[in-house]
Amino acid sequence: MGDAIVIGKLVWAVVATGVAFGLNWQMHPVFDAGYELAEVRIQAGTLTLNQDGAPLEIAMLPGHIVVADVKHLGKIYPVRELSLRSLAPETAAPSFELFASLPGTLAVEPGRPQAPGVLRGTELVVRESGRLGARQAFVKRKDNERGRVLAGSVLITDIGELFDDQGVSLGHQAVARVELQVETSHGVDMVTGRWSGRLVW
Repeated sequence: MGDAIVIGKLVWAVVATGVAFGLNWQMHPVFDAGYELAEVRIQAGTLTLNQDGAPLEIAMLPGHIVVADVKHLGKIYPVRELSLRSLAPETAAPSFELFASLPGTLAVEPGRPQAPGVLRGTELVVRESGRLGARQAFVKRKDNERGRVLAGSVLITDIGELFDDQGVSLGHQAVARVELQVETSHGVDMVTGRWSGRLVW
């Protein structure tokens, strides 16, 4: 009888934990601004990382400035971030993904963004995750070890508009200095680098 009571309590505890987890998951807002199909197949930039004097060049997708307000259960969750992601083969995952907060001093609103040039000379703070915490920032190095990005900064050093031969705007091109603290199996490494690529605003 005693064993049955103990087992019953354990089963109830497991069920209650599962229900609580499910409720918390439902309460959490979900947002993921994906890349268009045409974007994920063409290299639109390069990230060169340096660690211990060994450069690593990574092909990149366009950088995205994401400005959105996510409504969930009567609350509004603002998303204001720069996201950088590596180009990847169709059957493989990216080797790099990064999220940096846009500064609060920028009066950006969904549907009414400022000109990208306002970011020139701006240092953005790197976060451990983006998309309201749904995606983890990480970098995969030459040894194929996936390291979590713990902190860092992205300094936009230059930004300008691109035009074709007919004077039609093709978007913006930006250059940035990147400094990251990356978690590894032997501790935390400082990784620096340079990103140059198209910026979708």
